[in-house]
Formats: sequence, structure tokens, C-alpha cells
Amino acid sequence: MNKRFDKVLTVSVAAYNIEKYIREALDSFTGIKDENAVEVLIIDDGSTDNTASIAEDYCKRYPHVFRLIKKENGGWGSTVNTGIREAKGKYFRLLDGDDFFESDNIGEYISFLTITECDIVVSPVDTVNEDSKETGHFAYKSPLPGGSLKNTPDDWNLEVHSTAFRTDILKENDVFITENSFYTDMEYMAKAVSYCRNWAYFNKTVYKYRVSDHGQSMSGSGLIKHKDEHLNILRTLFDFYSSIDQDQNKALIGRSINIMIRSQYDIFWLLGTDRNGKELIRSFDNELHTKCRELYNSCASKKILLARFLRFHVFSVFSVIVKRKYGLNKGMARR
Repeated sequence: MNKRFDKVLTVSVAAYNIEKYIREALDSFTGIKDENAVEVLIIDDGSTDNTASIAEDYCKRYPHVFRLIKKENGGWGSTVNTGIREAKGKYFRLLDGDDFFESDNIGEYISFLTITECDIVVSPVDTVNEDSKETGHFAYKSPLPGGSLKNTPDDWNLEVHSTAFRTDILKENDVFITENSFYTDMEYMAKAVSYCRNWAYFNKTVYKYRVSDHGQSMSGSGLIKHKDEHLNILRTLFDFYSSIDQDQNKALIGRSINIMIRSQYDIFWLLGTDRNGKELIRSFDNELHTKCRELYNSCASKKILLARFLRFHVFSVFSVIVKRKYGLNKGMARR
């Protein structure tokens, strides 16, 4: 391992009022014996339950693995910024405190990180549905032992739960993201990826992502609740995208931002069928066209193209379709 680093991997755990889940997250790392392998930074974001006291117990029992950092509440982005600042590992990876890692694969994963020097290491993600107990698996289609980010397929997007970055890239480029806001994971990925040149693939699951039938920030109800934050972060990304050049993985970053842009159109349709909704979506469409013509053109799904062709008339029809997509019109009477 490079002598500049005290550890191979830093895992930054975003912890806010998760006493129900935090033990499972931290148990992922209790079998690690090598003191140089992993540091787990538990970033307590102003919790008011027993999250911090549970974390303190793990720090006492496994002082070579866990470190608790208490701070005032600042949202997910503030935990990331704190983790980057405090990290001492060669690679940096995020873990939401209500998710967990696949402990059976961590040893092999650490060995992989020890020998690679790529800027990014990606790995598959398993989903675990808390309500139905069903599991899912996400893996990249064309893994290579190491390659240029410029050679990634057009349908290939980096995702925060699958990705570890070289820590020195984050530190040396002062990667810092918005605090006190939802949807900053996309901002984190865009900014970090812009400084990277190559990637490697570890082909076993590391991250176990807990999903629920209710309450997810990307659910229909979550998008409506946090609509202002979604739009504010998207505008931040417009400015960032416009400031970088093609050599900074602009195409890859643009593909990821487009996912969020399409969700923004959906938000307007989810908000309702009144005239104000039509005016809002037209205003956003014009703003995107003015600020970032590349994204305006590349984000357009068939639905968005049709809506633009119709000048966002028949707004109510699109609203019904989108609400059905998100399961928000189940109570509507059948015709």
C-alpha cells in the first residue's frame, strides 16, 4: 500500500436517527482483522435518538476500525464533506447508515483496492426490499479490469452506491457539495467523476441497498415533498456542466444529469393539471434550452419530445400518465 495512506479504504457512514439500522451497517466491518484495511467514519449528523451511543459502543470494541464524528445536522451532503476531509484511506466510499455492506466479500474487495491504482473502482449493488424482502442485483454490463472513462458505453452511468474514488483526487480538487439538501448524490458524482480518468471493476457485490415501498426520495411522494431541493440541485448541475470541457468526462456526466432532468419534468406533471403547472414546465423547458442546449437535446425522451411538440398542451393527459408511473393515482375512478 502507498505509504501516503494509513488505510486502504475509508468508508464514510451518513448516520442520522438510524438506531434501527446502524448495527447491521457497522456489523459489516467487525470481521476485519487487518488494522490497515478499513477505517469507518460514522458521521453522526445531529441525531436525536440512540444512533451516537450505539456507534460509541462499536468504537470502544473496535477502535482500529470505527471512528465517531459528531456534528450539527447539515444533511447528507455535509456528511460527505466531513468524510472527505477526515479520510485517511487510499480509496473513499460512502455508506448510508440504513444500508450495509456484504461482509463476505469485503476481504477480497480490500485486496483488490490494495493493488489497483485506478481513479474509480465500481462494483455490483444488491437491493433489499424492507417491505417485501425481495432482493435485486445491479451489475455493469461490460466490466474491464481497467479502462478509460471515455470508452464507457452510451447506456453506462456511474451510481453512488457502486463507486469508490481515490481519496487524493477528492482532496486535491477540493470536492465539496451542497449541504442541507436532498439529491446531492448526483452533485457528488458529477464533481468527483470530472477529475477521474480511468476505472476498474470488482465483480462481486459490496453494497446492499435497502429500499422501501414508501418514503424514498425518488418516489413520487418524495419528489413532490422535496421538489424545491430537486430543482435547486439541478440548477447547480447546469452551471457545473457548463463549466467543464469534454476532457472532463462531460458525456458521462451529462448522461447522469439527464436522469435527474427527466425526473424534474415528471415533478411538474406530478404536481397537478392546472394552468400553473403548465406554465412551470414551460418555464423550466425554456430555462434548460437557454442555459444548457446540450442537455436540452440529449435529455429528451419520447415523452418529453412529444410534450414539447405539443407545447405542453394536454398537460392533464401527461399528468395522469406520470402519476400512474409513480403509483399516485390508484384511487382514481375507473372509466
